Amino acid sequence: MLDYKHQGENDMKNKITLFLICFLLISPNTLQAEINTDRIANEYVVHNASIFLELNSFNATSSLGVFDIWINPESQSINASGIVIDFASTSINILGTLTGNSFCDLFLENEFNNNIGELRLSGMKPYPGVATTSLFAQILFEKIDNSTTSINILRDKSMILANNGFATNILASTTNLKL
Repeated sequence: MLDYKHQGENDMKNKITLFLICFLLISPNTLQAEINTDRIANEYVVHNASIFLELNSFNATSSLGVFDIWINPESQSINASGIVIDFASTSINILGTLTGNSFCDLFLENEFNNNIGELRLSGMKPYPGVATTSLFAQILFEKIDNSTTSINILRDKSMILANNGFATNILASTTNLKL
């Protein structure tokens, strides 16, 4: 007959013993995080990437259109981007975001607010990322008046992150869109 009380104690002792052996084999140096203030976070990255908007299609009869958001990393490998777009909510309404053709495999943020005129998208593609001009998203919109309006990328709130292990923002320029 098995004594379950002693079996449980033996299992616990074995786990503790295994933990102690593993702990003793790991040197204290490997437990400390590397702290080196002289390390250059990004010595091989150039801050010259860009985000630009391009009108894909517009039907004047229905007032519906699509504009594309493109990322140009200038031949550097990137793996994440975040974009904040400002638009006149009195001139256009965002109807939806189309991400099926995006270089991103995962979108962390995908929201728009027609009341304040803001669109936020952030997405990522795991290693190795992309190094060529790539489609980030397509935006379905409705033009609600006939006046000329601008769709603006807020550069200070947007980013293109290099795939260099440091998430360095290499965004240098943006190009807006007039409708």
